[in-house]
Parts: sequence; C-alpha cells; structure tokens
Amino acid sequence: MPSFSFLRTLRLSLFPPYPPIAIPTATLHSQPHYHHHAVASFNLMLLMRPPPPTFHFNYILSSLVKNKRYPTVISLFKQFEPNGITPDLCTLTILINCFCHQAHITLAFSVFANILKRGFHPNAITLNTLIKGLCFRGEIKKTLYFHDQVVAQGFQLDQVSYGTLINGLCIAGETKAVARLLRKLEGHSVKPDVRAIALLKEMKEHGIQPDVYSYTILLDGLCKGGRLENAKEFFQHLLVKGCHLNVWTYNVMINGLCKAGLFGEAMDLKSKMEGKGCMPNAITFRTIICALSEKDENDERKFSEK
Repeated sequence: MPSFSFLRTLRLSLFPPYPPIAIPTATLHSQPHYHHHAVASFNLMLLMRPPPPTFHFNYILSSLVKNKRYPTVISLFKQFEPNGITPDLCTLTILINCFCHQAHITLAFSVFANILKRGFHPNAITLNTLIKGLCFRGEIKKTLYFHDQVVAQGFQLDQVSYGTLINGLCIAGETKAVARLLRKLEGHSVKPDVRAIALLKEMKEHGIQPDVYSYTILLDGLCKGGRLENAKEFFQHLLVKGCHLNVWTYNVMINGLCKAGLFGEAMDLKSKMEGKGCMPNAITFRTIICALSEKDENDERKFSEK
C-alpha cells in the first residue's frame, strides 16, 4: 500500500491543485432507446433488499461502456453509495475509463486517488487506462512521470502498458524517450520486443516517418526479445530500401548475432558495413572480441570436461 505522501506528490506534480471528485451531471433521457433496458435493470437492482453484489452492477456499467455511453455510466455511478452499494476496484476503473474518454483526465486521477485511499491495489488494467488517457491528451511528460512513480511504488505494468506508452511517445516524436524506456525494461518481466513490429506499423499509420534512430530502437528490442530472425529480416529490408544506417544500427545487429553464437555472420556484417563506408568503432570491436573470448572459454570448458 503506497503512502499518502506518494498521492500528494503525484497529484501536485500532475494536476495542481487537486480537485475533489465532482462528477458531471448527465441525463439519461437523451440516450437512445436500445440501452434503456440496461438502465432500467440497474435501477431495479437498486431497489432490491439486500442489493445484489457489486459485480452485477459492474456488468451493466461495462456493457454501457462498450456502447460508448460514458455520461450514462458516470450518472449511474452517482447512485451507488446513496443506495448502499460499495464500489470495488472494477467499478472505479470503469469510472476512470469513462472520465478519460470524456477528456476529464483530472477527475480520472481523482478516482485513482480514491482507489488508493480505499486500500485497493490497482492492477495493470487500471494503470493502463490512465496511461492511455494521458497519451490520448498528448501529456507525454506527465505520462512518463506517472510511469516512474507507479513503478517506484511497486505497481505491476504489463506489455499493454508499455505498448501504449511507447506508441504515445512515438506519435509525439519522442524517440529518445522510447530508447530510455526500452533500456529500463531490460531485466524486467516485460520483454524488450514490446510490440516492436506493430509499433512500426502504428507509426506509419499516424503519418510518422521513422528515422534511423527509431529503426535502431526496434532492432534492439527484437534482438533482446529473442526474435533475432525477425531482426535479420527487418535489417535486410532496411538495406534493400537504401536506408543510410549508422554504426549504432550495425552494432545492434552484430551484438545480436554474437549473442546467438553466429560469429561468422557477425564478421560478414562487419565487412559489409565497411564496404558501405560505415567504419566500425570501439564498441563494434569490443562486442566481437568479448563474444569470441567467451566462445573460447566455453570451448575450453567443454574440452576439459571430456
């Protein structure tokens, strides 16, 4: 359970001053006829004594969210506590989702604070909803700050979290921030190849032309994610396209090949880069030398064991 000092720091850094939860009023009469049954069922359950479990109400709210009836959900939520219904983590996550879709990101974070104060431990779905809401508004710095704070508090993010965050960073042209984020992922449970191929497609769909720096990040993610064959295919595709790759791009591929024990291919690639006028640097030679030294040690160990 995070301390309330964490809440104070987060709220002041993201959205000063921090407002109380004030839910916008929405009328149900303006909603189309097809969802009236869901609203009627919700109101009927409110009259039951004892009332049904909270997850029954959540089911109705979720069905309304799928139909993008966000104002309706927000309005129905107002009836929870006056009728003795205690919202759970799922309820509050649904509410956060509605606020994000209504561009009420500040209110979404008010609900998040309420989640923590109630003693709930937000899951990846809750955090993903907030990350997506911030990215949708283009609040990249706040998104990164929120990421750093929740990770520091021990909350668990998943591949969807990082896929959403990386996509938002790329749309904003923050390729260096993507590189820093991928480096942070090394050694964590989330693989570095988080949506690498899909990410490239999304960038193009948003009219963003990837540069060599972006391509290098993607290749690095593929190699470290155990998808060397995909990395090789993508690298070859870049060469065929005539992309002017730099020494860092070649180093990523050489390192990936060496890690896989493909020293012959690594040396061939070194020769090819020289043939294209891209001269190896100290990192290139150190990568190859370290890999060969490790291979010799392994060979000697196997020989001595015979």
